[in-house]
Amino acid sequence: MKFTHGDFVCDVDMFRNKDDIVLRFYDATKEYGISDYTCVDSGYGFLCLKIKDKDGMGIVSGYLNVDVFSNDNIILEAIEFLEKQSIANDYCNPYRVECVKLGAFVDYTGETNTTLDGKRS
Repeated sequence: MKFTHGDFVCDVDMFRNKDDIVLRFYDATKEYGISDYTCVDSGYGFLCLKIKDKDGMGIVSGYLNVDVFSNDNIILEAIEFLEKQSIANDYCNPYRVECVKLGAFVDYTGETNTTLDGKRS
């Protein structure tokens, strides 16, 4: 699945639990298989739609990388993209999406481990 906004295009994985949905926005070219080097890129963020009542009304939450999702228009389009995948499509669902700037990370490749302070073991 792909998400498009203007010239920006990214890959999207969708995970379902009954009527609830989580979308992961990422660049598939940055992922490597087990046969090569194992690299798990966190992508551009996640959005979650949790259905709260029997009629399909839901709430949206998540986080998106502010370097990619840099203005209200692209963020609102991502939320709309999520809602279109669900039974909550007919509602104006409340949302809170946090825009984050990525920093340090913890990494384990099977061979080395990088901790939050950047040390490798």
